[in-house]
Amino acid sequence: MESRRLCISLPMKTPCLLYIIVIVTGSVIFESCQYHNNSVLPFIRRVTKISIPGKISTISEFDQGELEAGGKYQLEQKDLGGFLSSNPFHPIDQEYHYISRFNFYSKSGLIPLSDSIPFSDTFHLKYFYGCRQGNSWLFTLNEKSGELWIEIQYPDLGGKGPSCKL
Repeated sequence: MESRRLCISLPMKTPCLLYIIVIVTGSVIFESCQYHNNSVLPFIRRVTKISIPGKISTISEFDQGELEAGGKYQLEQKDLGGFLSSNPFHPIDQEYHYISRFNFYSKSGLIPLSDSIPFSDTFHLKYFYGCRQGNSWLFTLNEKSGELWIEIQYPDLGGKGPSCKL
């Protein structure tokens, strides 16, 4: 109803047509980005092309609605070695603290505080960062417990994505 009133009040047809195109395009993009079974994980797999083991449990997920999504997952112990060796994990360092925003999301209420990354145990934490085509991601793994935290940044509706920090 609002869009109809806006179009009627506009003196020219061109702005009305542009308004409708923006609304329809936004709706199509929104629908195409919806997650399978309300999970962010299929989106993460598709965008990153990272081979995440099929048997993975979702502990918590978030999509803050603009540019960033992710979650905390649990890998099975039998999958840990293969996942570690097939990806460029390395120990937590100063660069990691610069690019990780996961604990910020837990403090802001997007995920439970109990799902934060436990920096008190950095000895068992490993991470890797990657990016391509306007997307960037950060995988953090506790190699002892199998807990996996994933942060992904994606383009906004205008197509502008995060810069690559590689």
